[in-house]
Amino acid sequence: MRYTGFFQPQLAGWDRSKLWQRPVDVALLTTNAAKGSPGHAHYQLAAYEVRKLKDRIPGLSVITQLADNYDEFLNRNLMDAKVVVSVLQPTSEVSLQDYEAWLAGCALVKPRAQDIQAYPNAFQSGYTVHDVSIDFSNLGDVVVGILQNLEAAQKMVDRVTAMLKKHGNPAQFAMDLDELLELSVKESMSLE
Repeated sequence: MRYTGFFQPQLAGWDRSKLWQRPVDVALLTTNAAKGSPGHAHYQLAAYEVRKLKDRIPGLSVITQLADNYDEFLNRNLMDAKVVVSVLQPTSEVSLQDYEAWLAGCALVKPRAQDIQAYPNAFQSGYTVHDVSIDFSNLGDVVVGILQNLEAAQKMVDRVTAMLKKHGNPAQFAMDLDELLELSVKESMSLE
């Protein structure tokens, strides 16, 4: 599992510094998509809008080049960031970095969040994730809105981290799977 760092002794606690205590305003998650691919083009759109936002707001602290080392990625990038911008990945809408950002206590901005289906249902636009247009054209307004109301953003972060903590528990996962199987059996029996 990639986000094993959160379960290491020094990071085992789920309490993270509050958004207003973090020094980095915006971090843009990178993609492993090859240059020229749709995934890389999507990243370039996001990077362009982040640069425009930085030009618009002097003093805005932005990270667009993430650390290569996993521990440095956690400690320098995610643990210090208020807002994390995530792009769609070449193979799916979801990236492990989305979950890592949440577990680090960051407010996540993601395009098409309302269309993503995952377990647990963490991609709930306006409830656990901040939605942005697919071309990132409204990214500046979304990020400014988050930074102007960090208390509301923190409530969203607290909701999603509680959800991930609950459903990351093997006993809860087993109960959820049991419930899903029971529902599936009932549905198949009603069709007969």
